[in-house]
Amino acid sequence: MTVWLFGERMAMAKAVFLVLASQDRWWIDFDGAATGPFPSRAAAIVAAIPMAQQAEKSGRTAEVLAPGDDKRHHVAWPPHGSRRRLESSSPG
Repeated sequence: MTVWLFGERMAMAKAVFLVLASQDRWWIDFDGAATGPFPSRAAAIVAAIPMAQQAEKSGRTAEVLAPGDDKRHHVAWPPHGSRRRLESSSPG
């Protein structure tokens, strides 16, 4: 989505939903607010996907990041190679 501010084209910030483990439970962090706990990494990912989809409906690019077996965070959603709908709007 394209946002216009004072006649200037501005990109909206990406919405990143970060799945993380803390105190033997799984959580979703979005903009500093934690959602959870969830019993497993998979359960947290499943819960984060509709949250990311809702952010995209609001016009933001979104992704879910979750730790892999290598302990590094990887994109869990959207699936690699998926196509996103491109939208643009103009002022007026």
